[in-house]
Amino acid sequence: MLYMLTLPDKKLTLSLSSILVLVLFIASSVFAQTPKAGNKKNAAPAVVKEEIKTAPASDDSVADCSTLLGALLCNPYNLPKKKPIAGLVKWGFDERIRQEYWKNTGSLNKNANNSNYMRFRTRLWFEADPWQWLNLYVRFTNEFRAWFSSHAASDLDEVVFDNIYFKIKRPFGLPITAQMGRMDLKYGDGFVIMEGNPLDGSRTRYVDGIKGTLHLDDFKTDIDALVLDLNRTDNKFFKFNPSDKNLNEDQVRLYGYYLTSKLLSEFNDLKIEQYYLYKDSNGRTDALQLKLSTFGGRVSGKIIDNLTIAGEIAGQFGKQGAVNREGLGGKLELRYAIPDFIFSPVIKTGYMGLSGDDPDTQRIEAWDPVLSRWFSPNVLMWSLLSREYPNSGNRPAYWSNLHMYHVGMEACLFPWWKFLMDYQSFWCDENTFKGSTGFGNGNKRGDLIQIINKIKFNKNWSSDCVVETFSPGGYYGNSPDSAVYFRWQIVFQY
Repeated sequence: MLYMLTLPDKKLTLSLSSILVLVLFIASSVFAQTPKAGNKKNAAPAVVKEEIKTAPASDDSVADCSTLLGALLCNPYNLPKKKPIAGLVKWGFDERIRQEYWKNTGSLNKNANNSNYMRFRTRLWFEADPWQWLNLYVRFTNEFRAWFSSHAASDLDEVVFDNIYFKIKRPFGLPITAQMGRMDLKYGDGFVIMEGNPLDGSRTRYVDGIKGTLHLDDFKTDIDALVLDLNRTDNKFFKFNPSDKNLNEDQVRLYGYYLTSKLLSEFNDLKIEQYYLYKDSNGRTDALQLKLSTFGGRVSGKIIDNLTIAGEIAGQFGKQGAVNREGLGGKLELRYAIPDFIFSPVIKTGYMGLSGDDPDTQRIEAWDPVLSRWFSPNVLMWSLLSREYPNSGNRPAYWSNLHMYHVGMEACLFPWWKFLMDYQSFWCDENTFKGSTGFGNGNKRGDLIQIINKIKFNKNWSSDCVVETFSPGGYYGNSPDSAVYFRWQIVFQY
């Protein structure tokens, strides 16, 4: 069932689920109920300012609709995120409506085509725990785009199994957990493992495979053993209205382990992570066959009151085709929360370095982002970095060959509104493409300013708005044009 919305020279096809979300939005505004005075059970829950998350209310409570925002977006029925069916199955869904606008982001040429489109992503999930030691989970996802420029209008696109796995938790009291199937994985802040499908953007980020965990409880340590498989297209599970989207340029398998320890958590709440990952990437040509080992570690936690640190470093070695390949990557960030100050401000600064390929050597020294192509301190650079994959050409969001220095701040303007601003200065590690089309002789990539507003209306509704501007440096030639990225979105979770 479709609804056709006609704009000048464009037809935008909206899914029924998107319309239902808009109906829910209007209905929640019309039928919002104000809690009865004196009823403590119906009082507004506490707010954690640092994360702008509303503390969960009890199942029979009613959200606070006394404020203007609360009245507009109140959920009068206080729908829980997990709804048991006959005491066994829980389910939920979310709808994300997003607009993205990209200006000069690929070519830094103001005469090139810009992109402006809407994205509609719908996800429906079911979860069951038939026994204490067994967890079953499945999630369906559909996303389609409607273009205002550069492309024709889209259809409904395919519905895929975004997650489908089972998890066996500590069987017979043994200190092990096994998870098998299609799952989302993220370690640390996503520096090496975060994204399994870089070519479909944020529609999905799953990986297929097995994760086995050894729990060393006495040492507050978990060791995950990983066997992961990533395909060029989704050919493992049935799809509704299949469109055979490209998910990866190569067929990729990843083997390794990831250790997470809180043994030192009593000492300033420190968390230690260490990993070894072996990536076997089957490229379309012999020169793109990649066999690469990554060995690294991460430390995060509080240094002193109000000051936290997160640092990570990793080295790489292996072969790409017949050529030796190596790389080095790392990042460091400091965050200081100013105590007893209006708006609870946080000052942050940091550095990230990813090695680049020296064109004067026989080997490749460029950092490979493993499974973290969409790991990012910003969005705009994804497009600019896509032209720089060694010996291959375009690969979106291929983070490599850069030094980034940044300083920024965060503030809670209201309990439901978080404001973030960041200045980022980008430099190349090696001017690998000096003299090529679109590249100059300099080492400075450019300066980027990022402004983000995040709003949490209540536990069901949230929104954010992102603006990024990039002023290119000499790395991109003599007269490149500035670039702009803009995004707004609203999310409903049930």
